[in-house]
Amino acid sequence: MAKLIWMRRWPLLLLAGLLVTGCGMKFVYNKLDWLIPLWISTYVTLDDAQKTQLDQRLARVLEWHRHQQLAQYVALIRRIQQAVGDGLDEAAIEALFAAGEAYWRALQEKVTPDVADILRTTSASQRQEIYDKFSDSNAEFRAKYFGLTEEKRIARSMDDMTDHFETWLGDLNEPQRQAVAEFVRSYYPIHELRYKLRQNVQLELRSILEAELSPVQFQQRIATLLLHQENFYPLGYDDKLAANRRLLVALIARVMRQRDAEQTAHLMHELDSYAASFQELSLLARVGTVPAPGRQVAGAGT
Repeated sequence: MAKLIWMRRWPLLLLAGLLVTGCGMKFVYNKLDWLIPLWISTYVTLDDAQKTQLDQRLARVLEWHRHQQLAQYVALIRRIQQAVGDGLDEAAIEALFAAGEAYWRALQEKVTPDVADILRTTSASQRQEIYDKFSDSNAEFRAKYFGLTEEKRIARSMDDMTDHFETWLGDLNEPQRQAVAEFVRSYYPIHELRYKLRQNVQLELRSILEAELSPVQFQQRIATLLLHQENFYPLGYDDKLAANRRLLVALIARVMRQRDAEQTAHLMHELDSYAASFQELSLLARVGTVPAPGRQVAGAGT
């Protein structure tokens, strides 16, 4: 369920991680799962007809994405590199966040009708499988996030944030580590509100699946659930998200001011690698030759 809830989350990654991929790792482009809420295959066993329908629909989305968005991603990466060269202050970071989020939003909107159509075909046993796995995933969430001492929470957050930055910059220096340490002590823990949001979303999805709705009504309610999750935010969640985002933007600006030449070269190399991968995929799409699903594109990393 975390994938569904965090389709709209603000990034806990370095700038390029959000703007280019929406995830924290290099990826195999044609692995179709990255384009859909992963919980569909994680939470329910699809039958052969549903799998075929999903594959056909996702193939169309991929075709649209290759032709419409990949060139935009390359341009955005170049904007990031230019902004890094210009100093990358907080206003520039916010502007780049907004651009990347707009692309991600467009992709969500393209995928959502197909997700809704697949969900509408679920049987009673498949729906029960979803609910049972919700229960299991909620238990896992509680075990991971609840009951941590403040010391353990800070240590985990420090490790996570350091890893995110070092993916793009290489080893952090001492002033950068100090900046990250101050951030993890300042941001607002939101795991309890996240858990409440999970429950709200799960309850709404269950309500949709169990209701006798027309195809249009079903589409509309799924679209609201996936594209307007702010409607399901628990009290105070939006304010804390916004506050944490401001802290994150300030942290990125501070870390980037403290970077050295080696880190800048590392970042530019990583961004060039992504740009080359997206450029190759875009060109392949134009000539009608794309890699088979699961093939890693040269330069896309590990």
